Amino acid sequence: MDVRQEVTAEELDLMQREGADFYLVDVREAEEYEDGHISGAVLFPLAVLEEKMKGMREDRALVLYCRTGVRSKEGCVRLQRMGFRNARTLRGGFEAWKEMKDEEYSV
Repeated sequence: MDVRQEVTAEELDLMQREGADFYLVDVREAEEYEDGHISGAVLFPLAVLEEKMKGMREDRALVLYCRTGVRSKEGCVRLQRMGFRNARTLRGGFEAWKEMKDEEYSV
């Protein structure tokens, strides 16, 4: 995957704080989502991702994430094949997000 198709946790945080118009999709399983997720994310597990994304705006920015980034990269490739050209992944996944937030609050 091209590095330009990834966003860092810091970039995603900025996108949220600035009110950017984008879909934030958690591709993990329901149990993982329930254990913790990024505010504003919708749960579309990888197994049903394409079905859930049908009818969504293909031109809107989209950030996928999973635990560490492996599943979200697979999901990104699938969605790009469907026409979602602005699909990107969160580099390092939810683990990177939690680490960034822990550092933010441990100052």
